[in-house]
Amino acid sequence: MLINFCGAERNPNRIEALASVALMQGVKQESLQMLAAASHQQRIAANVNVFECGESPAGSYLVLDGMVALLAPDLSGRMHIVELFGPGRLFGDSGLIWGDAYGVSAKTIKPCRLMRIPPVTLREVMQIDTTFRDRVLQENALRIRSLLQRVGYFATDSSLARVAAYLSNLQPSFFCGKEYVEIPAPKRMIASLLNMSSESFSRALKSLKEDRLIIVSNAKVFILCRAGLCSKFQSTKKTDHSCAPNPLPIA
Repeated sequence: MLINFCGAERNPNRIEALASVALMQGVKQESLQMLAAASHQQRIAANVNVFECGESPAGSYLVLDGMVALLAPDLSGRMHIVELFGPGRLFGDSGLIWGDAYGVSAKTIKPCRLMRIPPVTLREVMQIDTTFRDRVLQENALRIRSLLQRVGYFATDSSLARVAAYLSNLQPSFFCGKEYVEIPAPKRMIASLLNMSSESFSRALKSLKEDRLIIVSNAKVFILCRAGLCSKFQSTKKTDHSCAPNPLPIA
């Protein structure tokens, strides 16, 4: 199932929706008005295709609520998650900037509220508003950095090292003085992102808990010893061959 944005209504509060996300902070009011006037918002259920690999770019998509996964096929054609986008993130813009077809597919993994920005509008606002242009380029740089981090994860066959590195790179928060990170998606999807099986991901979490480095509470992972967590991927050699990935089921 693909989303049809043609039938979406232009939400009267779309300027406020745009202004509320960090990506748009400092962007000119005129630019926000241009983006809002041309864009459409739509609420979308989980497990819905936004676009598919090989399609011509129809727009860029700003996540207002929920979460979207970018998926790419492996050599056997099975789909794996390559990136996750939560609220405030922009995706689908690379094809517009470089003029290429989408190189990946996008699918909602949680109920979402998306705003689609038409290609012409995105390019026009990037030309007249340097702040907006810089924010879009920073978003692309963030994606490249995330990709390079995962390339580093794959340098080891150790599922334990991959999971430890992933947790260490998540943005930390604090509750009653205790540091924690939040796993942004179901564990099977994070396992796909790390190119391992769900079972390997669960075993790695269990091992880190047994070493008293973390405590897992639903989606929250409390970091008990960050130095110990870092040591797992800084010193682990390629000896654990338990990372064989399972393809992510695409319904």
